[in-house]
Amino acid sequence: MSAKGTAESSLVKQPYTKHQYTSDTFNDFEQCCDRTDGPLFFMENYMMLQHPIRGAIKFKPYPYQVELIKSYACNRYSINLLGRQMGKCLTEKINIVIRNKRGEVYDIPIGIFHEYEAAKRDGTKKPDISPYKRSE
Repeated sequence: MSAKGTAESSLVKQPYTKHQYTSDTFNDFEQCCDRTDGPLFFMENYMMLQHPIRGAIKFKPYPYQVELIKSYACNRYSINLLGRQMGKCLTEKINIVIRNKRGEVYDIPIGIFHEYEAAKRDGTKKPDISPYKRSE
């Protein structure tokens, strides 16, 4: 048990301690050493995230994170311009809820929402959003 305010180190192997590897752990170690898929394998199987309610959970990367990890593993020099709040975690399955001036509510897929907003901004023909009207 660690003192209050210090990191819990019971799961961390102490220096110079001997450890017996099984064939399974050795196979996992070999997969972690793979140049292209090793980092992703290690992260998905051994990294844990601390969730406030569910406790420690395995790291499940988003598709853009998988792409970045593979890019880092395969390319020595990588530059990524990844600002905050740019929608990196959004997928085409996400719906945006909007309400028009008449009070009608629509659940529009994010792609169509962006087309709708671009048409509104540019003064071009807006896509038909009537199929996405919420029935009340």
